[in-house]
Amino acid sequence: MYCDPRNFDGMTNLLYHNNGDGTFTEVSKAAGVANPAGKGLGVAFGDFNTMGGPNLCLQRYGSEFSLFDNATAPY
Repeated sequence: MYCDPRNFDGMTNLLYHNNGDGTFTEVSKAAGVANPAGKGLGVAFGDFNTMGGPNLCLQRYGSEFSLFDNATAPY
């Protein structure tokens, strides 16, 4: 059977910030990626806006992709 995303409930995406000391902090809500009904299909990091910093590109089923800029992250 094909695993069509419409047949399954979504789950919240999780994002962790590297604290630089061997620990991580969960920042999904603060970064705006937490969506309890989200159906994430893929994620990629890169300099997508050509501003020199890493960006997070998140693709969700049934919606446009979302681009998150590290320079404006609230964490």
